[in-house]
Amino acid sequence: MNVAPLRWLRRSAGAASSRAAVLLYHRVADVACDPWRLCVTPRHFAEHCEVLTRRAVALPLPALLAAMADNRVPDRTVVITFDDGYADNFDQAWPQLARAGLPVTLFVTAGAVGSTREFWWDELEHVLLGPHPLPAALTLEVRGVAHYWDVGAAGNQPICSGEAARAWEPWSDQHPSMRHALYRELYDLLFPLQTAERIAALDAVGAWAGITSVARASHRALTESELAALARDRLVEIGCHTMTHPPLSVLGSAAQRAEIADARTRLEAIAGRAIRSFAYPYGRRSDYDATTVGLVRELGFAAACSNFPGLVGFSTHRFEVPRLQVRDWDGDTFARHLDVWLAGDVA
Repeated sequence: MNVAPLRWLRRSAGAASSRAAVLLYHRVADVACDPWRLCVTPRHFAEHCEVLTRRAVALPLPALLAAMADNRVPDRTVVITFDDGYADNFDQAWPQLARAGLPVTLFVTAGAVGSTREFWWDELEHVLLGPHPLPAALTLEVRGVAHYWDVGAAGNQPICSGEAARAWEPWSDQHPSMRHALYRELYDLLFPLQTAERIAALDAVGAWAGITSVARASHRALTESELAALARDRLVEIGCHTMTHPPLSVLGSAAQRAEIADARTRLEAIAGRAIRSFAYPYGRRSDYDATTVGLVRELGFAAACSNFPGLVGFSTHRFEVPRLQVRDWDGDTFARHLDVWLAGDVA
């Protein structure tokens, strides 16, 4: 990495133009198949940490909120956040952040802590995009409707290999194989389901493919002991990411309250301290609603993070804090993105 020294004129601390970037990570890992681009490799993350120590003012999320309230956001402020609660947050991200002295907020899915299963999108990837062959046809009943796919010879084709597979973006309309297209169709089918319905569907798909639901070591969530160790670090804030990671907008008010409140109760019991920050699962504006925002406020959280691009300024709604997704960039590329973002271009 060859990041040139940065020279800028620091604006006054109270200037109205001062803005902060809240960065969104999920994983620090090097895996063969990463459809949703959640992973930053350990080597690249080390470069990101170096860039952040040299070119930004890294604040804990609570400190940013206090600075916003006082109209004193330092220029080039960043906040580092991770979503979901993967185990690599403990054994890969945390050591590098600690060496660099960088604070972080980890938004943890409480029900996943200590689970023997993977997050559902990973389990679906393991079943459909792994190296094993698949049966020729799949029939899956969801909410009383039978869905059928003719997999055919595509079930024997290698997956997640080749440039097309590595470059695949499941949110696009272009899929390099039948199995990739099936992944996206099943993802869309399972996404709005209640948690029990989704688990039942995953169990059925796994049984069809002959794949166990036990989490791969590379994809497991945090254990209770790992989460407790993280919570003892003064540079780590543990945040709430619901109990089962549903799109909250598909739930009624009572179910939303349970997802949020029960998750905080479990996380506080493990962490041994108050949980004050929240992040909406998936985080797009369509994934939560006004009821969700009201519940988060009513339940006493100090702030909530979303997942749409934007910078944080004095007028930012503290229960819809925008974040900027970080990809698996090398240090130079990350530095360029950071400079562009902090200059105000987040399109």
